[in-house]
Amino acid sequence: MESAPDLTRYGVLCRDGVFIRKDQTLVQAIEKIGNCLKLACEDYDNYHHFSIEEKVRYDNYITYSVNSLFWIHRKLTGKMEDNEEIMHELEKVRSAMVRMKEIKDNATKPRLDGKAAKRFIRAGLYDAQQPHQKKPKLPTKPTKLSRNTQRNGAEC
Repeated sequence: MESAPDLTRYGVLCRDGVFIRKDQTLVQAIEKIGNCLKLACEDYDNYHHFSIEEKVRYDNYITYSVNSLFWIHRKLTGKMEDNEEIMHELEKVRSAMVRMKEIKDNATKPRLDGKAAKRFIRAGLYDAQQPHQKKPKLPTKPTKLSRNTQRNGAEC
């Protein structure tokens, strides 16, 4: 049976279960957003101690949150005719967040040691049945002929 607060809160819609569930979901989402914003406001006190990466992440988070909340507000009030600007701003923030993630991933990705990789490949291709053949060494740097060799008429 419906409780008295539901009757007064929803009025004629008190029997519409879908509407009530959507309303309760919206209320829970708003509470979660409020809690996240409280945490973000508490973090702002330490903003000057943040590293550059943390500041960028924080700024992107706040910008995206505020733009999203404004978009939700416009949608709930029925003013959806000129939301192109808001959607454009949200897309810019999303692309900034993707770029930030790429930079972080690039900084933390493992690097390949080329010389070590060549040694591993060479060792992996080694066949005990075949005699070990060394590559002939190429001459290093061409040397100038000495004056005595040039006078005697010796040629290379």
